[in-house]
Amino acid sequence: MIISNVIGGLGNQMFQYAAGKALALQHQTGLFLDTADFDGYSLHPLLLMRLFPAVCRPIEPATMKHLIGFRTHPMCKKILRKLNTPQLSQPIIFEPSEHYWQQFPALPNNVYLDGYWQSERYFSNYANQIRADFNFPPLKSPANQALANEIAESVAVSLHIRRGDYVSQTVNQSIYYQCDMDYYRAAMAHINANVRNPRYFIFSDDIAWAKETFADYDIHSFVSHNTGDQNYVDMQLMSLCKHNIIANSTFSWWGAWLNENQAKIVISPREWFVNGRSSKDLIPENWIKI
Repeated sequence: MIISNVIGGLGNQMFQYAAGKALALQHQTGLFLDTADFDGYSLHPLLLMRLFPAVCRPIEPATMKHLIGFRTHPMCKKILRKLNTPQLSQPIIFEPSEHYWQQFPALPNNVYLDGYWQSERYFSNYANQIRADFNFPPLKSPANQALANEIAESVAVSLHIRRGDYVSQTVNQSIYYQCDMDYYRAAMAHINANVRNPRYFIFSDDIAWAKETFADYDIHSFVSHNTGDQNYVDMQLMSLCKHNIIANSTFSWWGAWLNENQAKIVISPREWFVNGRSSKDLIPENWIKI
């Protein structure tokens, strides 16, 4: 079996699932999820299990302890993360860096994965299966059903603005690049030059800022009603658009990646981080970087 540790926001949870599922498919074995890190964790809800219950299976603590022994203790995992010396013979593997780890496909069966694994390269060989696994629940809200109809009937372009904790938390200001209007202006110019009659749908966690900033632009809709544990619907709606302009956010990354339009244009910020971390393996090669 393969066990994936799950933590973080929905986008991160999906990366952790996808990497583990790809390795499980390679070994023709099952994937199980360790969600224990969510005990006492208040930053994000554990949405993965609720949205995709048909494919997300929790690991039994006794089974995990049998596989990785004393390493199940949170303090032990914390120490091992700092040591960070992955070896193929170990039953628990901590992600070595933000780059794609070349030895990942060589990992054996019966292994525990701890990390974010934020690269399509970990699961590109099984992309169709991953897309099938991430089958969102049907839209229930009349407002979202109406938006989905508008998206289907137009050349819809999602535009995601991530502010929230990127702006309010000092620590995040020192990590994440802020997508400014120079980025969005250039992205929209590229879409306008290559797409006939695009209709823009703006998704943001700061819709007031978006409305003020984009007041002079032809925006079809500002989407602001999916809040709290319903915010995943924004990702679902992004995935229904024909083209995508994403922020440096795994949330809109997945909205764009799940877009099944074969001729889609996806525009991503070239830089995601301001602290020296690289995003070269995070952004798929066929996406346009600005």
